[in-house]
Order: sequence, then C-alpha cells, then structure tokens
Amino acid sequence: MIKNKKTKKEKGFTLVEALISITILMVSIAAPLSVASSSLIAAKVAEKQIIAAYLAQDALEYVINIKAGNKISNYTNGTEELLHNINICSNHGCFVNTLNAPDDPTNRGISEYTTADGYKSKKLYLQNSGIYSYNTSGTETIFSRVVKINRLEDKDGNESEYEAKVEVTVYWTSDRGDEKSYTLSANLTKW
Repeated sequence: MIKNKKTKKEKGFTLVEALISITILMVSIAAPLSVASSSLIAAKVAEKQIIAAYLAQDALEYVINIKAGNKISNYTNGTEELLHNINICSNHGCFVNTLNAPDDPTNRGISEYTTADGYKSKKLYLQNSGIYSYNTSGTETIFSRVVKINRLEDKDGNESEYEAKVEVTVYWTSDRGDEKSYTLSANLTKW
C-alpha cells in the first residue's frame, strides 16, 4: 500500500535569498564608510593647503613690511632703492624667518639659498607657541618655503627701478609622496 505522504514545505530562506540579503547589507554599510573615509582624506589635504596658504601669506607680508620700512628709512638716509636689504632673493630665492623684526636692518631674517633646490633641506619648524619658523627647537614639519623677488621690466624692456614682483612658494609632500606647492605673489612699487 502506498501511502500518500504529504510533504511539509520547509519555511526559511533559500541560499540565493540569503546571499542577496547579505550583499544588500554589506553595500549599505560599506557606502557610508567609504564616504566618511574620503571625507577624512579631503579634510587632511585641505588642512595642508590652508597651512601652506598662511605660510605663503606670512612671508609675503614680511617682505612687504621690509619694503615699507625701507620707504620710511629712505626719508632719513636718502636711499631710494626699492629692494634695499631684500634684493638677494632673485637667483635661487631665499628663506625668510618671519620671527625676526623686519625693521631691524642688522638682522632681517633673510638668507639666500645657494642652490635651486636648497629649499628641500630647509624645513619650517612648528614652535610650541603655534608659530612656524626656522628655529630647530620646534617640531620639524613637511613645509618649506622659497621667496623670490625680481624686478619687472619697464615699457622699454629694461629692469624697472619702480616695480618688483615678490613670489612666495610653499612646498610640502603629500601622504602619497607627491610634491605639492602653493604660490602667492604681489608686486612691490617704489611709492
């Protein structure tokens, strides 16, 4: 005798349904984590760019301050040179220690690089006070800075005695090892 056995249908998920569910769950967790990771990387890059911009502005304002001091001292000593005490920054550029007083003619904190890539070995240091300088008592940073000052040409193609261009470039190495830079420039005039 053959018995009709009613098979009871099993309740539960098939293997395909389980795999699809797991895949959806993984994607829903991985997507926000990926976005968060990208955001953190972008924030680090932006932080370094902002620091570079501030370091460039710091050096540019320092040179402008020296030029302004020259203008004031011109009234007392008769010197009419636009780039008095700052003309050494034309060849390979120079480094400017902005902690020095720009109105002290004996120690302006400006020194010329002797080679075109001399800036690579002259890193800025972060002091405990939060100020960047070349004083090695602080923590060495990834930033280095080059200041170049060149006279512009007048309408006849000669070096102008009335106008010069100051260009400050800050270099740093990214987390991936790429050399990055930020450049800021301004023109100095004699008047």
